[in-house]
Amino acid sequence: MIGIYSVLFLAILIGIVYLVSTLINKVVNKKGKYSYSKRVIKIFCVYLAIMLICLALDLINPGKGLSDWKTVSTKNLDKENSVVYNAASKGEIDKIDPAFLVEKWKFTYHERQLPISSEDEALSNSNIFVERKNTNDGEIDALYYHTRLSMNQLDLTKYFKPLQLELTDGQLRIMKPQQRELKFSELANVFSVNQFTGVNSFSHHSEFHDGVSILYLRIPKDLQLTDESGQPVQPKVGLNIEYVN
Repeated sequence: MIGIYSVLFLAILIGIVYLVSTLINKVVNKKGKYSYSKRVIKIFCVYLAIMLICLALDLINPGKGLSDWKTVSTKNLDKENSVVYNAASKGEIDKIDPAFLVEKWKFTYHERQLPISSEDEALSNSNIFVERKNTNDGEIDALYYHTRLSMNQLDLTKYFKPLQLELTDGQLRIMKPQQRELKFSELANVFSVNQFTGVNSFSHHSEFHDGVSILYLRIPKDLQLTDESGQPVQPKVGLNIEYVN
């Protein structure tokens, strides 16, 4: 659609140039003025040729870098976040789409207390929900959910790296995920095209949607979670733990 409007504008501009040059030739008949009008016409012709070349290149190569990317709606992402968070907070993880389960662990543990710790920034955007089982089966099930990521409505989920969890030396350690560096470049139409489309080539705005991150723990009935000092972990304190019914 932009290409059609650009061609239309160029056709109008060519018509205007032609009419102006005709009037110059008819109205001005003094010596030397005709050659001046010819120079004006040549300058306009060169300018129009440049714009036509730029327009042709833009239409031939409109930027294929985004063709392999999926697009997502921010409204849908917000809905996903709400559904996943509400289900986890109620202990209804069976209602969560399995596509959002990015990692799971199972640990054998028979002690009565379990210290739990987190590396700096490992849970900066995460919530921990803990469900007590009906029995003391000596098993800890950990499930990590994360909804989709996006930037400017481009789906970045495939680049997401989950946090890591390990049980060593009688302590459950939550470690921050491996970091990835993504670099993006943006191609914009040149001035000769944007002067007709009205788009500002120098304006830039990015919208990042980081999704919802949830660590869901199923622990034996009488297992007590503690901090590194041995004190019981309180709900919504420190590690932002919540117990579900």
